Amino acid sequence: MDSTGDGPPSPPPPPAYTSVPRTFHREPTAPPRVLSWASRCWFASFAALAITLINAGVARSALRSALESGLAAQNPGTSAQSISDTVLLTLIGCATVAVLLALGEGLCMVRLHAGSSGARTLLAALGILNVVGLVVVWELLSDAGSVAGGALRWGPVAQGALIVAGLAMAFTPPVGRWLSGRN
Repeated sequence: MDSTGDGPPSPPPPPAYTSVPRTFHREPTAPPRVLSWASRCWFASFAALAITLINAGVARSALRSALESGLAAQNPGTSAQSISDTVLLTLIGCATVAVLLALGEGLCMVRLHAGSSGARTLLAALGILNVVGLVVVWELLSDAGSVAGGALRWGPVAQGALIVAGLAMAFTPPVGRWLSGRN
């Protein structure tokens, strides 16, 4: 009570309050160096794909005839036209899938450099699909291994090795820490 007795006591003064601004956006940090090396591996794999496709285009007739003769030896009762069509469609399909996968992987690398962790996951899925596809292509081109100086035999192997190296680098701890700090 008040010393005068006129009513309730006065409330205590409010505590001193200071406003602390919160920052929800962190300053952008540079990607780790290992991500740059991963990008170099991926773009070298794109170069290996381009070299393989160019060699296949230059040696197109020798490639087709080697693949047709191998397919005819495995399927002696099949018509020459059917074998020729099968080889042509297989080559066009393999090249189309390879180019589409490379485009998707390139876009994922760009998004990964922008800090998207989802791009890293999609890049892994596309990379695994690409490596499996390269094993299939390597097996399909086994009858034409000597065409174009062996570039068609070792191009898919080189591309697959570069993809695996790029994927391994994209999943290193420094890249993971960088991505978790950005999201």
